[in-house]
Amino acid sequence: MQATDSNLPNLFDFATTELSQDAFICWLVSWVNRPESKELHECAKDFICLFYNLEREPQNHIEPSDVGCLIIEPKRQFHKIDVFFQVKIKENELVSFGIEDKTDTTHHSNQLVKYKDKLNNVKEVKESDGLVLIYFKTGYFTLKDETASQDGYKLLNLKKIDSFLSKWQISNPIFSDYQSYIHRRHEKIESELKRFIDNNEYNLFSEYYVQYEFMRKLEAKCPEIRVESYPPREEEKIKTICSGKNSGGTPWTQYYFLHCWRPVIGTDDSEILFYRIDKRKNKETNKNEFYFAIRHYLNIDKKDHEARKKKIERFKEYRKIFDSLPKGNLSVTFSQYRTNDWSGHKESEVATLFFNKTENSLENVLDSIPRIHKKFLKRIDDEFNRDDDGLENTNSATRSRCNR
Repeated sequence: MQATDSNLPNLFDFATTELSQDAFICWLVSWVNRPESKELHECAKDFICLFYNLEREPQNHIEPSDVGCLIIEPKRQFHKIDVFFQVKIKENELVSFGIEDKTDTTHHSNQLVKYKDKLNNVKEVKESDGLVLIYFKTGYFTLKDETASQDGYKLLNLKKIDSFLSKWQISNPIFSDYQSYIHRRHEKIESELKRFIDNNEYNLFSEYYVQYEFMRKLEAKCPEIRVESYPPREEEKIKTICSGKNSGGTPWTQYYFLHCWRPVIGTDDSEILFYRIDKRKNKETNKNEFYFAIRHYLNIDKKDHEARKKKIERFKEYRKIFDSLPKGNLSVTFSQYRTNDWSGHKESEVATLFFNKTENSLENVLDSIPRIHKKFLKRIDDEFNRDDDGLENTNSATRSRCNR
């Protein structure tokens, strides 16, 4: 990679949006038709090879010399896809490329399928010999990102993008800035993910991908998920791990391990138990600190007093079950302060602990929570799998284990 002065202003440190990244992709691909800069021209053709060769067998790979001219130069937001272009391959093959570009967000609302369906029905794609769809992301890849492959997209992650850019030494400020920006971004994510467990640096939870990685480790140790449906729901619609941001911009991450649809409570929404990482004031230290909580959620109508009553009773039962679990062999300490929503229409905490450098270290939490995870679910099964109220009776047809 070309050496750059890290003290100089970098355009992409300011232009951090996906629109800016769209522009760079379009800019670099456009050099396929512009041989006046040999370096950028060759890099652009190699860029096309990177897209085309993704997930293909080596015998089906192309070389830069196989890349011909652009028939349709890069377009942004072509039928909603971020970047679209067409290029001649091996002189007689016309290939369409659609690129969905992400930085730190992920796909949503079935958008990938919608974009693919739209592209497959436009005149330009129908007249080509094929469509290559790329999911191009320069942030941390979540489980949701990985599902893009199920919708027909080839995955291009930060590591592969950095590896491609790093092999080029091009004297162009736009290219050099993006190259440097991506390399620093990749190094930062990799180093922080390595440090956070090894050194108990729980303050790195200020980055969403560190929280997410922690939850992935916890999921591996606590793979049991309870799903009850009335009627049964499709498993692929069940969320496992997700992340987001609070109104102040701080990240949160959740691992859902119990989903129950119980219309008799007064809602078609799911009752959920989940683990959450977030930050708030610790009343015991009077400082804003990162915490780990088991939370209960069910969205009900505020005006439905009977449903609210049933929900609060259910939540109290979950808390009672958890509090009764033997914890003498655990190395963590739970807080006495837990949030309660006695109005009954949002969420409340079954248990909470705040991370620290001693008993509530990252290592101790990852060791202790799996010890009670199975027991907690087992006690829930024992308590609610009954015939006494006509509600909690579940059988093998309505209980299933949910995978990713």
